[in-house]
This record gives sequence, C-alpha cells and structure tokens, in this order.
Amino acid sequence: MNNLSSRTQILEKLHSSTQQQETIVISNETSIFNSITTSLEHCFKTELEEVSGTCILCKTIEEAIIHLQQILSEHKITSVFCIENNWINQLKKSGITVCVENNDFILTEAGLTSCEFLIARTGSVMVSSKTSGRQLNIYPPIHIVFAQKSQLVPNITDALKGLQEKYKGDIPSCISLVSGPSRTADIEKTLVLGAHGPKALYVFIYEKETFPVA
Repeated sequence: MNNLSSRTQILEKLHSSTQQQETIVISNETSIFNSITTSLEHCFKTELEEVSGTCILCKTIEEAIIHLQQILSEHKITSVFCIENNWINQLKKSGITVCVENNDFILTEAGLTSCEFLIARTGSVMVSSKTSGRQLNIYPPIHIVFAQKSQLVPNITDALKGLQEKYKGDIPSCISLVSGPSRTADIEKTLVLGAHGPKALYVFIYEKETFPVA
C-alpha cells in the first residue's frame, strides 16, 4: 500500500512539473560567444584551418584563379567538375578544363562550387541544392569553394536569416554546412580525412567580383 502511495505521489509530482513548464525563448540578439575581435575573413580562415581546411584570401577572381591553377598542378589534377555556368565560363577562359557531363562525375577528382554563406564563427561553408546541387560538396576527393567577401557572416543565425531573405519562402530543399574535410576517428581513435567525403577543402574568398555570383 505504501509503495502504491509513493508511486502515485511521484506521478503526481511529474504531472505537476510538466504543467508548470515555461517556454524558453532564446533571443537571436544574445550570443553565447565572445565578440569576434578580428575581421570576418580572418576569423573564418583561422577556424577553417583549425579543422584542416585551407582558406585563400584574394583581391579578385583572377587572383583566385591563379592560386587555383597552382593547387590543381600540385595535386596533378587536369580537370574540374562544375555545374554553375558563371564558373564554367570563367574557368574555361582561364584555360582550366571543366567537366559538366554526368558520365564524367564518377571519375572527377575535384568539384568546384559557389556557396550561400561563409560562417566566420565556425569556419563553415553553407551550401544548398540551388547553388551547387546535392553531390559536388560530398563526392569528389577535393571540394573547391569560391565565395565573395560579402558572403561572410558572423554566426549561423545570420546565415539562416540571409537564406530566408534571399529565397523569400522558397527555401532550398537541401542545405548543408561544410566544416573542413570529411573526417572520422571511429577506428582505433585515429583521425582519418576523407573517409566519408572530400579529403581536402579549399575556400577562395575574393573581394571584387567581375560577374554576378549565382
């Protein structure tokens, strides 16, 4: 009888506590992080390189293309897969071979995409199905991202707000955050890059654009 009474009391207390729960509202204006004390591009670069990514800051697209050509040469990569017309045209003008056919995708060594935003706080790249598709940031061994300086935002909340403003309710069906190369330490706690996706991530940030970004 005592046991039944104790059980009843516990259940009543639990029921009472759930009825008294208050809704917790987290203000978007309140940050749990300290303020960013450097420029957004240098904060992004530092955070990305902490997770084995590479960030290259450039003045112009032309300067970024020169750096890209050097990287492709170092990796002995002869072509880049891309589906965005602006970048396809720009790469071809610079003498870089671009693959666009689905038959070439399986063998591609590097994929080039634009992005939605760069999140400085975490060194993350926000990509979506409307800019880069669903595969190019996952399948190729090397993922290359070209972004304008104006696409840098401090936090993920800023990126999500920007996404809502950009698409006016027609949000992309797939949105991903890329934070450095794919990595895992599941096997004997040894860190392995490229286990479930790209083994290298290069982000080029340029200040001046010479054509509209998709």
